[in-house]
Amino acid sequence: MKNKYVIILILLFFITIPLYAQSIIWEEDFETNPGTWILDQNWSIQGGALMLSWTPTVAPYDLSAVSPSINLPSNVGDLIVSQFIDEYSTNTGEVAHIELIHPGGTTVLWSFDLVGNNWGYSGGKDISFSLFPYAGQQVQIKFRSYGGSTYNFNYWYIYNVAINASLDHDLAATDISGNNILNVGQQGLWHVTVKNTGLNTETNYDVSLMREPGIVLSSTSMTTPINPDEEVIYDFNWTPDISEVVDLYGQVTLTGDEFLDNNTTDPFQLNIYPDDPIHVLVWDNDNNSDIAGIGTQVFLQNALTANNVTYDTFTYLPANLSPYDAIFVALGIYCVG
Repeated sequence: MKNKYVIILILLFFITIPLYAQSIIWEEDFETNPGTWILDQNWSIQGGALMLSWTPTVAPYDLSAVSPSINLPSNVGDLIVSQFIDEYSTNTGEVAHIELIHPGGTTVLWSFDLVGNNWGYSGGKDISFSLFPYAGQQVQIKFRSYGGSTYNFNYWYIYNVAINASLDHDLAATDISGNNILNVGQQGLWHVTVKNTGLNTETNYDVSLMREPGIVLSSTSMTTPINPDEEVIYDFNWTPDISEVVDLYGQVTLTGDEFLDNNTTDPFQLNIYPDDPIHVLVWDNDNNSDIAGIGTQVFLQNALTANNVTYDTFTYLPANLSPYDAIFVALGIYCVG
């Protein structure tokens, strides 16, 4: 008889585990630059990581990367950071911090002395911190390093930052993809990914394709069940009727959703061109004289894209310039010998 009781207790234990499962409610993987982080000098987002570089040398230094504001739910769990610190010198005086900015001030969650020893490994090692003391508050995550000279370390890579929580009901709009260039009158197709990050199956929710500022372009009401940890992709069409640059995003709406901050995707920029757009040449003539590893032509390209101007980029000057309305030349920031 005792054995039966033991079996029942084991079954109850395993049945109970999912009730305390943690779901990711906020995450940044740095595959692209979301444009929402505040980056000091020597910090950049590239190659799938938020990175602090030793170059150009800053001495002394105090340099930080700060996340956007995050509203923590009442049942928040942990902050999880995947990182690697590549050290160089055994000199003392340089320090790396992970800090949390909250209404009561700033708390140091983790501190590491940069004295010649690496932390973690390439590709990222996880470290986690409980955020329960800050439940229900608005916070920002701050990666900070300070000391005598950036020359005394190599790089600090942050590959992923995530926050989890235990939520009964939560749907998240996690991604939007599709056409990023269209002509006026041309129909586009976009895919919005929705994930169930709660602990219960949901059957009544709305998924929408949106544009700034809060305009619904297309929406669908769903009754198909979406199970915990399941992802479903929904397709939307839209035909623009004017030339402009617009930010699209996906949105999911669920009655009783316990965490609203993940209900919309990051913005997705769409360039809608007229029949005969302005077209320019970007001459990449900077001889690899980059800014923190980014070619100077990239800044010209970003500005042109933001102003709905099409362009071609070459490292040489074409013999025929007649197709172009203007020419921009990227000469770099210094002479490379």
